[in-house]
Amino acid sequence: MAAESFIYQDNKISGLNLRDTLNNKTYTVHCKTTINATGVFVDKVMNKDTPHHESLVSPSQGIHIVIHKKFYMSQHAMLIPKTTDGRVLFAVPWHDQVIIGTTDSKTDLILEEPVATKEEINFVIENFNSYMTHHLTLHDIQSVYAGLRPLVKKKNITSTADLVRDHTIVVSDSGLVTITGGKWTTYRKMARDVVNRAIRTSSLHYERSQTKSLHLIIKTNEDTTNQSVIIHPDFPYTTSDVHFAIDEEMACTLEDILARRVRLLFLDAKAAMKVAPDVCKILQTRFNHSDEWYKSELETFYLTAKKYLPENIV
Repeated sequence: MAAESFIYQDNKISGLNLRDTLNNKTYTVHCKTTINATGVFVDKVMNKDTPHHESLVSPSQGIHIVIHKKFYMSQHAMLIPKTTDGRVLFAVPWHDQVIIGTTDSKTDLILEEPVATKEEINFVIENFNSYMTHHLTLHDIQSVYAGLRPLVKKKNITSTADLVRDHTIVVSDSGLVTITGGKWTTYRKMARDVVNRAIRTSSLHYERSQTKSLHLIIKTNEDTTNQSVIIHPDFPYTTSDVHFAIDEEMACTLEDILARRVRLLFLDAKAAMKVAPDVCKILQTRFNHSDEWYKSELETFYLTAKKYLPENIV
C-alpha cells in the first residue's frame, strides 16, 4: 500500500488515502494517530503534511557483501578495528553464509532500490583481505546489496561517518509522529519510543507490550502431506516455506518471498534467480494469475536480482 495523501479533520490528521500498488485500487482509512517511520523517505512524507518543512535526514549509503562460509570458517563474528577510512568492518556468520560490511558514503540519491558501487565493493574486499590469508575476489561474492541510513541531520557536520546513530522523534501540528535515525541494534527501543509518543500525542488506550518475551517461529516447513521439496540444493528453503509465506506472511510477489521472507536473494543472487521460475509457478497457481503475469513477474524479479550481482555493477 502506498500512502497518497492525508485526510484532515479540524486541522488534525484523521486518516489516509491509500493505493494498492499491485492492482492500483484506492482505499480510505481512518485513524486516531499516524506514525511516519519511512526511513530515508520521512522528509517526503512530512512534505505531504507540512510542505517545505526543514529536512530531517542526511542520507548515507552502506553496502554488505555475502560470501560462502569456506572463506571464513569461524562460527564467531570478527571485528576489523580500523579500515582505510578510519571506520570498522564486521564479518558475521549469517544463515550459514558470511556477511561482511559496511561502508558509509554520503549520498543525495535516494532510491527505493539503491545499488552498490564498485568503489564500495572494492573497499570491503581490500580491507577484509588485509586481515585474511585467503584473499577474496569479485567472483567470490554471492550477493551484494546496498541500503540507505536515515541519519539525523546536524548543522556543521558534512561527513555522515561523523553523524551519531541516535534516533529522533518529532510531532507536527497536525499530529503526524515522525521517527528517523537509529540503527539495526536499536530498533526495539525506537519502536517503543515512537509508540509511546503516539500514545501520549493522541491519548490512546494502551496495554503493556507482549513482544519482548514473544516466542518466534523456528520451523515453518512442516508438511503433513510429505509433498514439500527443497527449492535449491545448497539452501534449506522448501516449497512449504513458499506456501507459508503466502498463507501467513502476505507474500504476493517473487521479491516478497525470495528477498523478504527466506532471504535467498541476499544470500546468493544466482541461486535466487535459478529457483525463481519454480517459485513463480507456485505464486501463479495460488493466485490464479495469467501466463502474461508469470512472464512479467519473472522479468521484473530478474531485473532486481541482477543488481545484487557484483559483475553487473558499474
